[in-house]
Amino acid sequence: PNLIHSIDASHMMMTALECYKRGITFAGVHDSFWTHASTVREMGWVLRETFIQLHSRPLLQDLA
Repeated sequence: PNLIHSIDASHMMMTALECYKRGITFAGVHDSFWTHASTVREMGWVLRETFIQLHSRPLLQDLA
């Protein structure tokens, strides 16, 4: 379970940093993310982009 929580936390951090770069208000707890209604669509794109970016890496192999 710790590996999964670490991956989730990494995704949240990557999302928060990208939202900051784009000027999107970000709040989150665990795997729940919030923003203003006017930036929900853009944040959705950020969530998917960072998810793909994270999971395109060989995460398990990087641990070895």
